[in-house]
Amino acid sequence: MNCLLIGLGNAGFQYDINSKLNTQHSHFTSIINNKKFKNIYLLDKNKKQYKQIKNFNKELSQKIIFLDKLPLKINFNLIIIATTTSSHFKFLKKIILNKMTKNIICEKPFTENLKNSNEILRLSIKNNIRILINYHRRYLNIFKWIKNFILKKKINKIQIYYSKGIYQNACHFINLIIFMFGKPKNITVLKKYYNKENNFVRADFIISYNKFKINCFATSLLNIENNKLVFYYQNGKLILKNKEINIYIKKKEKYELKKKNNQLENLLIENLQNYQYYVLNNFFINRNYKKNLKEAILTDKILNKIANEKTSY
Repeated sequence: MNCLLIGLGNAGFQYDINSKLNTQHSHFTSIINNKKFKNIYLLDKNKKQYKQIKNFNKELSQKIIFLDKLPLKINFNLIIIATTTSSHFKFLKKIILNKMTKNIICEKPFTENLKNSNEILRLSIKNNIRILINYHRRYLNIFKWIKNFILKKKINKIQIYYSKGIYQNACHFINLIIFMFGKPKNITVLKKYYNKENNFVRADFIISYNKFKINCFATSLLNIENNKLVFYYQNGKLILKNKEINIYIKKKEKYELKKKNNQLENLLIENLQNYQYYVLNNFFINRNYKKNLKEAILTDKILNKIANEKTSY
């Protein structure tokens, strides 16, 4: 099999630049570690990234084909788009219309606007193209376990604390909530502010379902270790923060920590260290790709609602 990776920025490669293949946070390390791919093509307008790849692992770099432009006449088993959001639509449309592949993984958010996202959705259905938007949490075993655990409970409320901005991190949690509970009933924006230095739109908002609400709060600007999920349910709560997962039992008005589940926490740590591995492996076996793509568009609609306060979904 052959693979084309477009973009060697953070998600494309930089997240693993110091890992020496010990983690799989980037698309590059996930395809390098996957024995299915014999031919790996890379494309980035910044050729300094090619030097970094060669220095990263000189032996592996000899097996890689470095490109100067999009190879329209080559048919690929998989194309991964890890460029800026503003370029997604251009690449997606060109790849589909030139019949370069039947399988695409694209970084989140999908495209810059809903019109373009819906056009790509239409083209993908018409041309039988599988597209996965890289909201990786829904593909991790730990979040599948949490979903099954929580759906058996009577939920009272959920709290989400996220770092950076809505398009950088909150989007992951919104998509995860859709994966767990389906389409929300309503979105209410409580507070919104813009960080000029980092170009982040940040907001506190509420995601409403018929029987419970999810309160989402922007926390520290850059520290992703402050990301936190708290599920409150009848007789207990589950807290997921960074690489820790704790389950509490409610006795009278107090919460008591259950015995630490080391197996569950080890699963969490391993999943977070290798999340792109799980995305890639789920891609070829997942039959719900159309549903997942539509839920990625729904995620974009909610983001637009939060950012603009005029967009309905």
